[in-house]
Amino acid sequence: MKTKLITTAVAAFLSFTLLAQEPSKAPESAGPDAKIITKLTEIVQFREQLVEIEEALYQSGRASAENGSGVELAEIALAESRADLAHEQGKREGLIAALQDLVSAHEKRVKWAQNMKNIARASDVEIKQAQVELLKAQVRLLREQK
Repeated sequence: MKTKLITTAVAAFLSFTLLAQEPSKAPESAGPDAKIITKLTEIVQFREQLVEIEEALYQSGRASAENGSGVELAEIALAESRADLAHEQGKREGLIAALQDLVSAHEKRVKWAQNMKNIARASDVEIKQAQVELLKAQVRLLREQK
């Protein structure tokens, strides 16, 4: 019994000694990757331009609200891209703001689908799909706000 106790003590001592001598392994990328941030920034810029284009098409009458709600879809894509960028940059407030914009864009999409159903241009399927995407965005926002 005494030998077992001594053996255990020596093994524990050696384990601690070996751990103390090992160099600490720092993560290879301590901060955000500049290449990824550059590409995500470009995506956000393109998405902003697409929102402007969709809004201009709608305002000029060349795209109607009945043709798929292009502005809302572009706003959803922009909010997703902004959320990706803020996440990569580690900016929690920016991520929460982008997710709030995402929820808002999905709310607009649900209203659009409901309006289209009222004039027999959309089905319950489209409304349910929009509602599911809204709920998923709300869950993402709630997780980030914890």
